[in-house]
Amino acid sequence: SVNGDEWDYNGVLIGRTTVRETAPNTLLRDAFNCIIPGSDSGTEVVGIRIGSTNAGKVKITSMTIEYTMVSVNLDINYDENMVLHERGESYEIITRHVIGDQALSITNAELTFLATPNGDAPKLSWADDGTLVDDDPEDWIIPDQGGTWTNLSNGIFEIHWKFRVTDDFPEQNNVGWRVSCTDDNGFSPQTLSTGPAGIRVNQSYGLGWLAIRDVEGEVVSDDLQNGDWVVAGETVHFQGQIWFDGTQDAPLNSLFDVRVVRKDSQGDFTAASWKDTSNPNGSFFISVAVPDMNIEEGVTFEIQTYNERDANKVMPTNDSWRRVLRVDNSEPEITASWPAEDDYEASSNQQQIAITVRDEVGYPDHLKLNYWVEADHDSNRNGFPDSDEYVNQTISNTTSSEEKIFFGLIDDSRNPNMARVSYFVSGHDPAGNLIVGTDGPGFEYDLATYRTRKDMSSVFTGLNWHGHEDGEDVFSGTDQSISIGLVDANGIIDFEYISLVFDFEGPDPERDQQRISYNGRTDTWASESEYLILQPTSSAIVTTNETGLPWIQTTFDFQFTWDWPDEDISDLALEFKELGSPEPTRIEFIEHTFSVENDLVLEPNSYLVEDVAEPRVGPLDDATPVRPDDRLRWSGRVVYEGSNVPAPNDLGITVEVFDGVQYWSDGSLTDYGTFSIEVPLTAAESLQSAQTRTFLTGVRNVPGRGEDMTRDTVATTLQLHVDHTPPRVHYRAAPIDVVDISAATDLTTIPVRFVGWEECLLVDDSDRCSSLSQSPQWVNWVMRDNARTIAAGIAPLTMQINGSHIEWFGDVDLTSNGLVTPRSGYKVGFWVTGHDAAGNEFPMTANTESDPVREDEDLDNDQELAWVRLGTTVAELIVRSVSLDRDTVSVGTEIEITAIIANTGGVTESSFTVHFVVDGDVIHTQRLTGLPSQGEYRIVTTWKATEGADRVTVIVDAEDEVVEVDEEGNSMSTGFSVDYSWGMGWIDSWRQNPLTVIGVLIAIILLPTIAVITWKTSISSTSSLYDDELMYDDDDDGDDDWEDDDDDDGWE
Repeated sequence: SVNGDEWDYNGVLIGRTTVRETAPNTLLRDAFNCIIPGSDSGTEVVGIRIGSTNAGKVKITSMTIEYTMVSVNLDINYDENMVLHERGESYEIITRHVIGDQALSITNAELTFLATPNGDAPKLSWADDGTLVDDDPEDWIIPDQGGTWTNLSNGIFEIHWKFRVTDDFPEQNNVGWRVSCTDDNGFSPQTLSTGPAGIRVNQSYGLGWLAIRDVEGEVVSDDLQNGDWVVAGETVHFQGQIWFDGTQDAPLNSLFDVRVVRKDSQGDFTAASWKDTSNPNGSFFISVAVPDMNIEEGVTFEIQTYNERDANKVMPTNDSWRRVLRVDNSEPEITASWPAEDDYEASSNQQQIAITVRDEVGYPDHLKLNYWVEADHDSNRNGFPDSDEYVNQTISNTTSSEEKIFFGLIDDSRNPNMARVSYFVSGHDPAGNLIVGTDGPGFEYDLATYRTRKDMSSVFTGLNWHGHEDGEDVFSGTDQSISIGLVDANGIIDFEYISLVFDFEGPDPERDQQRISYNGRTDTWASESEYLILQPTSSAIVTTNETGLPWIQTTFDFQFTWDWPDEDISDLALEFKELGSPEPTRIEFIEHTFSVENDLVLEPNSYLVEDVAEPRVGPLDDATPVRPDDRLRWSGRVVYEGSNVPAPNDLGITVEVFDGVQYWSDGSLTDYGTFSIEVPLTAAESLQSAQTRTFLTGVRNVPGRGEDMTRDTVATTLQLHVDHTPPRVHYRAAPIDVVDISAATDLTTIPVRFVGWEECLLVDDSDRCSSLSQSPQWVNWVMRDNARTIAAGIAPLTMQINGSHIEWFGDVDLTSNGLVTPRSGYKVGFWVTGHDAAGNEFPMTANTESDPVREDEDLDNDQELAWVRLGTTVAELIVRSVSLDRDTVSVGTEIEITAIIANTGGVTESSFTVHFVVDGDVIHTQRLTGLPSQGEYRIVTTWKATEGADRVTVIVDAEDEVVEVDEEGNSMSTGFSVDYSWGMGWIDSWRQNPLTVIGVLIAIILLPTIAVITWKTSISSTSSLYDDELMYDDDDDGDDDWEDDDDDDGWE
């Protein structure tokens, strides 16, 4: 008995018996199978009981169980912490199935969701062809067929089910799954279920995290918290993510948009730019400009979702969605400091520094005092506070007040006399507004610099007049610089004034002295002279010399005015007065005498007048003619007289050219004094017909006592001859009519000659025509074959005077450097380009490519004036035509051959031979004696066709006895066909003359028939009806005889 199912043996059991699964013992087998689970894995204990109804011994001597594994749903694996909701990422459920021993594969499987309501729960079906379909009446899920995959390992088949959840899946807390499968034997094992697995479906979402980032200004933060200060007008960035409740899964981008709302007493406000409609993975990044005003109580910003697909699924907002930020629109400002700038203070190891700061809101509590004590911190001894030499201390005042005083203590006790202490304050308020009123580091930027005092006499270390040598000129309006060195322990502040004294050397020393000064106490500069202009670039620099004392370097940058007396010798002196000194100190310099130059000139080396109008361009002088429509340019430099120093370009100094009617000027000199003036001659309309033009040049608007001294350096008056008449070509003198292109002519150097006229022939001035000969003139040519251009070229011409006219000579290359082969019948045209000395170009009347220069009518012989024909003066023999009386013949047929010989060149009196050639054999030869130009000669000969021949060639001048233009064009061929044997020529006659042959055949047939009918139908005087019958009988016989005769005679 196994599990209640029994095996019975009826009768007396003696010995052994065997129980098998076969009938009638199937109940025992089924009992075992009932005990084995249909799913899952593990171990089962099988209890077997044996008994007998009668007394005796019964035992099991052996037991063999053959267990056959069938397909089983093994297990279902999933993330127990998953929460189902609509998200971009697919969920995964893994089911494992054991493939039974008698099966090869799992063919399909189903995964059923255990959810409520049960009737709406979806089901996924997988097939072994990879398809994944769903049975989802309410669209709770979306199958992910592309993400679903399977794996077979050691007989265990895994299915990785992938699916996404829609927002239609109702929220619940106990979702599970049930799986079933079928193997390839059609066996479906017991289904496997997780039962209610506690998986939660949650479609509600809210703010996952929020950070407000401030990345501008002095104070930055990765996450501003409630009550933090920000600078007014700054942009802060709201960054965060929206998550499903209890997870870090983000809703789909299409479910919502995010915005930032500012909440105040007037309500909620949001700007168009405070929204983020693209929220990948639930994230948002929104930049918001905080108000541009002080808001000490703070501004509340709140994160909100909008455009929700289902607003009920958005979790209610709470404090984590909001932040309160305080806004500071006021900068802390330093209103006072002590010690003040340029104060004298006694050295002390407890020197107090006081800074007064005012701020409307968000008051600073801590500032940094940066200070430099010369004795302690000037490590490189340059006398200046370098940025790395400052030390600092924190000064604090934590009181709440719009105006605070911050105190600090420093030690300047080791500072020597007149040494400096410099300090500035840096820092910001809690929002990041920088403190106003100090820039630092450096004397020019620090909040204040004060000194300590000790007395000593100043020591003069030298004077340097930059760029000036004793006795040399200096130039009005140019920058001058004189540096003075003084050593004084008290520093520059000890000087009441330092002055440079310039002396006119006039009769009144007091009036003649011109002074510029610097006051060390007030750091001010002044000019006490109307002839000296002190520049703002003047400087006073204090450094430390090798003795450790202050070295004062005072540099005076100035200019002499244009009213300083020109060329008067002057000298220089230094005068300075120190605090406490009863008298000033004066030092005179005998090595710094000078004179001031204020006259200007046009520099002769760069002065140039040139023609800038095409075609003739270049420099001009009095001997150069110009055209009435020319454009001239004056250029050069304006410099001080006797130097190459350019004139200033910021004083309105101009260069002018007078053309006889108006002035032309250039007031924009370059830094090098360069000018450029262009004058069109056409501007002076009243002088257009003038034969000469006169121009005056000079420098104008020289300031003060300065003058234009150009007359002593270059000629400022220019007189030019105006050439109103261009050169003209009257006719072409060579070549005429024909250019011989035979081998006897060198076509690379064809001489050309033109005859014309120019106005210089009428003037008794050999320079005019000489200038013409030096101007470029060219011959241009074009070669054409009817309307087609073959080649073109250009070559220079030379000129000579021949009595009352001018001749131009040159050579042209009609081969274009060997690229072109001139042919007989081509035409060539010539025209002349270029200009005379003034730039007047040749007129284009009867002098262009389309209308070439004509030849002299007296020289013309061919009635063609404009074009020259390419031809020859020697013979040019050609075979004009070769014709046959028939082109298809039989062997032995006689063919008549006609050839026309022509001479397209010059006349020839020489004799020559004409050959008729077939298949390389000469079939006929004829000798001709001479042939006139354009003459023709007709030669007729016959020849009997031979088998294999197909062409006859006629060769003129076969032995090259006549000199010709083209020795290679002396033959012509024509073809024929020998298609029939001897005696079959009538076939060709039929083919070539079919109508004639058909007419003959019709005549042969019709004429005898007509004759017979006529004879038989004729009536005699003795005829009767019987005769007619008889005659008809005879006709029949006669017809038979005629037909017989016809058959006998045959046809040859």
